[in-house]
Amino acid sequence: MTVFEYVTALLAIVLGLSIARVMGGIGTFIVAEQRTMRDWLIAGWCVALTLTQVGWWLLMWTLLSDAQAITLATILAWVIATALLFLASHTLIPGTPVSPDSQTPILWALRASFFICLAGHFTIPFLSAVLAGNFAAANFLVLLLVVLSATGAYLKSDRAHLALLVAWMITMSVTAALAVPSVGDARSVVFESPGSLLSPER
Repeated sequence: MTVFEYVTALLAIVLGLSIARVMGGIGTFIVAEQRTMRDWLIAGWCVALTLTQVGWWLLMWTLLSDAQAITLATILAWVIATALLFLASHTLIPGTPVSPDSQTPILWALRASFFICLAGHFTIPFLSAVLAGNFAAANFLVLLLVVLSATGAYLKSDRAHLALLVAWMITMSVTAALAVPSVGDARSVVFESPGSLLSPER
């Protein structure tokens, strides 16, 4: 068993459960007979979180597929960041929705804990790159994702959340294009740097 197979076996299980949780929320939204504005926002965040999860999986392949050795610190960084995505999925879609009426969002509510988990997830790769001395401009997009995600914990109005979602999606799209060019391409300008916790030895 290679280092990649050994480490990603656990990460893939956690990430797969996280994706399944979000897909369940999207399915609930699709079959619902009534939807509130907040439901549309939560569905939008479901899409955003799914893109983040898929991007994380691609990054996992990019940075770990050729690894020859991996430290405990690197494993912990990947596990914690992946676990935060799992927790984000459960705080966004916490369980079986209640029977909706015209005033009750079928997907529950946007919780501060969801945004905190999301901000925590992006904090790990940002700190990893900074500690490794990688100050590429793209890393500041990751910092912007941290700030935008944390901001969501303090917003109340649906319009503010909608503006945040649009800004977050644009920032995430640009960051993903720079961080993970394609599967198997190790030229990640954001996270690929010697000494980074997320980039083991090759």
